[in-house]
Amino acid sequence: MSKLSVAVASSFLTIVLLSGCAATGGVPAAEPTATPTAVPTTDPTEMPVNRFGLDCASLIGEDDFAAIYGESLSLNPSDYFRPRATEALIADGALVCYWGEGTYIGAGAPYLEILAGPSDGVVTGDSPARQEVSCFGSPSSVNSCVWNRITEEVWLSVTFHNLLENQVDAIQSDLYNYVVTPRPGSNSELLVSRISDQLSAGPADPVRASRGTLSSCDAIVNWSAVAAELGLSQISVEPVENQSLAWFKEAGIDPADRQSVRSCLATFTDPTDVNSGRADTFLTAVPGGEWVERSGLRAGWAGEECSEWEGARTCHLSMMVGSTAVMVSVDQLVDAVPGGTGASVVASFLG
Repeated sequence: MSKLSVAVASSFLTIVLLSGCAATGGVPAAEPTATPTAVPTTDPTEMPVNRFGLDCASLIGEDDFAAIYGESLSLNPSDYFRPRATEALIADGALVCYWGEGTYIGAGAPYLEILAGPSDGVVTGDSPARQEVSCFGSPSSVNSCVWNRITEEVWLSVTFHNLLENQVDAIQSDLYNYVVTPRPGSNSELLVSRISDQLSAGPADPVRASRGTLSSCDAIVNWSAVAAELGLSQISVEPVENQSLAWFKEAGIDPADRQSVRSCLATFTDPTDVNSGRADTFLTAVPGGEWVERSGLRAGWAGEECSEWEGARTCHLSMMVGSTAVMVSVDQLVDAVPGGTGASVVASFLG
């Protein structure tokens, strides 16, 4: 190597060493900054996922349907003739599954409904029973059974409608009535136990807090203003509960209360005609219910749909009032009761 090359190399090495000294002995080199992790947010327009993280289609197989109903049933998100009012359960993260056409679209049509959620530490030992089963029917009519069960891990309600005769035992109690009970070891009974075990085996997501707070049924709407506007007399306003879930509420499991979802029944009548009948107004309000609008659970959202059935007129109206999903169904039993009741209830909604 020439002397010039050695000098150039020596000078370059000196510069590198001096640069290193400046970084370590002089001003400290800047440390890399960590990229903050994005905090996941919940889209208020997306339907809440059940806390088990399970898909309804994975619970039931074709063999189950064949053994219990003798035919296959399709998964159905809603009963569009009369909404099933499951919004409170969905908001609370319950598993809500429904197969079939619905109770009002042909009373004899088979259907299967499964409602379930984590027990969340509710003490079930003090409950009068951990299982409740009720059936009705006869050898010549539709047979149905409702299974309600609470374990330390889950609560579960399963409704079977139009079961095969080999799923129940019917004993005639008098000339017209039968005492119907589930047949021990039947496929329907085994299915309830299997689903209960499956839900109990896996972990569940944490309890969900309510997205808002609503008033009680008597204060959630200015009912007096509604009655005055329509020229009606108000008879009563009371909360409405799903009868199949009343047993769970007695045990301390109340998803609707936890989510501040209100289901109310207001009854009106024509004051000028005591024999005119009455109008029953059903109200469901879901705070933070933007997801209801897109869920498909309520047909004709943001509009009114009416139908005639056995001499009665039923109208459904759904819309958002602020961040609360408000759904009103009105059964008008006589023509004397004026229309527009649903719109008046929504306009007088106080939340």
